[in-house]
Amino acid sequence: MSGAMGTTIDGIAPGAFLDGKYRIEKLIGAGGMGTVYEATHTAIGRRVAIKRLHHQYAGDAQAVERFQREARMAGSIGHDNICEVTDLGTTPDGAPYLVMPLLTGCSLTDLLSRERLSLPRIADIMCQTLSALQAAHDARIVHRDLKPDNLFITKVGDRGDFVKLLDFGISKILDQDSVSNLTMTGTVLGTPFYMAPEQATGSKQFDHRVDIYAIGAILYEALTGRRPFEGDSYNEIMFKIVTEPFPSPRSLNPKVPVAVEQVVLKAMARDPAERYASARDMRDALSRADLDMSNMPAEPITRAATAVGACGPFTPTGVKKAATPPSSLASGDLSMDALSSGRGRKAAVAVVVAVAVIAVAITGYLLARDDGRAPVPAVVPLVKPQPSAPATPSPTPRIEPPPALSPAPPPVADTAPVKKPSKVGKRAVKGRFGTKVVSDYEE
Repeated sequence: MSGAMGTTIDGIAPGAFLDGKYRIEKLIGAGGMGTVYEATHTAIGRRVAIKRLHHQYAGDAQAVERFQREARMAGSIGHDNICEVTDLGTTPDGAPYLVMPLLTGCSLTDLLSRERLSLPRIADIMCQTLSALQAAHDARIVHRDLKPDNLFITKVGDRGDFVKLLDFGISKILDQDSVSNLTMTGTVLGTPFYMAPEQATGSKQFDHRVDIYAIGAILYEALTGRRPFEGDSYNEIMFKIVTEPFPSPRSLNPKVPVAVEQVVLKAMARDPAERYASARDMRDALSRADLDMSNMPAEPITRAATAVGACGPFTPTGVKKAATPPSSLASGDLSMDALSSGRGRKAAVAVVVAVAVIAVAITGYLLARDDGRAPVPAVVPLVKPQPSAPATPSPTPRIEPPPALSPAPPPVADTAPVKKPSKVGKRAVKGRFGTKVVSDYEE
């Protein structure tokens, strides 16, 4: 290492060179086993990421072997969703380092902490990860440390949410005894929150299905906002994984489709024989479930649903109520909305008064005609409008006049001859009580 300048970061100063071709630019991050830097391959001008094992582990043969195995395994699988290792070397102080492409994006852990992902988006990320795992399993490699931190979400071309699977540092090659001495029976490797029960017990009798269990646990967290098992200590979490059931996804988030929940429950079965036989089988099941949810009818939103977890509550878009079109009083459309307004009430009173006037007039005419007399105009009391509060002037509603009434036909004259008295006179009539004068008509 030469050309060091600036402040030293874990033994490497920005501006320093590794093997004369990688110039250290800045520190990206650090973990329990190593430190990651941004660097530039000066020969081709390509930006890369360099992962260096911490100096204190440089003399630990087991740690060095795990570090180098990550480079060999990640480079041997050859899958687009696996972050490949392009170079491997050793610093002048004896610490190994490996070179990888520099990725722009964030881990799934960071993504889930910032936003609640949609179901199709979660399924897409999980299906990419399962494709990468299938390639690793086909190469007889088990990852053993799957967690949201090791799923890096980046962009490749126009493709967003592109997954890069990281950190094969504690991976295992199945049926290869040469690496079995790297772990002792009873030693637990991996992140406990996503660890399969057979891993939690420290057993060495496990296979690729521990990775399937871990993907089920990651999917569980993405859907519900919390991990399947929580605890205050490493041992408490592992005890729960081995002995206790976890809450079903739908009990924490009822919006999870039943088909997706079934994928999680099968992947996280305590008995490995009850899990998916391969990552490909789980990917196919999740793809079918994703298609099913894309065909689900939209659920009417009545209230905001709150999900458990650090990501915060759901914020569904409320369904807007369709606006009611304004009523047209000028066209005679007296709707309930119009009648409830001041203008509508005045129009209604005017209509009622007009109808009453017409009805009384017609009734008087008919009664007069039946009596053989000329119709007498009906007297209608005037309705004095009640004073009301001043309102904004509005167009006076136009009330269509009732259809004109046809005049009643004149009474039909009786054509029979009328007999008139021919002679009028008076005469005296003598009765029991005396004589009286009466009129008399002669036919």
